[in-house]
Amino acid sequence: MEEVDMKLVILLTVLAVALARPEDSFYDDKYDSFNVKEVTGNVRLLRAYVLCFQSKGKCTPEGTVFKNRIPEALETECGKCTGKQKIMVAEILKAIIELLPAEWDELVKIYKEEGQNLKDITVFIDKYAPK
Repeated sequence: MEEVDMKLVILLTVLAVALARPEDSFYDDKYDSFNVKEVTGNVRLLRAYVLCFQSKGKCTPEGTVFKNRIPEALETECGKCTGKQKIMVAEILKAIIELLPAEWDELVKIYKEEGQNLKDITVFIDKYAPK
C-alpha cells in the first residue's frame, strides 16, 4: 500500500507542476477583447498605432502597452501571447504590411536596429492570420 501511495504522491506532484503556470507566463488577457477589426479596417487609426510604435506619435494606453511588448513578442514569436492575442497581433501586422507598406518597412528597420529577429514574421502571420 505504501508503494501505491508514493506513486500517487509523485503523480500528483508531477501533475501539479505541469498544470501550474507562473503569473507572468502569459500576457494579461485584459486586451483579449481589443477590437482589432476597428483598427485594421481604418487606415487612419492603423497609422496612428504605427506612429506610436515608431515613437513618432502619441500612444493610447493600449498602444503604450502593445509598444512595450513588441521587442519581447518579436524575440519569442509571441511566446507569452494567448492564442487570441497571437491572432490579433498577426492580423494587425498583416494589415500594416498590406495597407501601409512604407510604414512597415520603417518598423522593420527600427526593430532590426534594436537587434530583433524578424525572419519568422511571415510564417507567424500565415499561421495566425491566414488569407
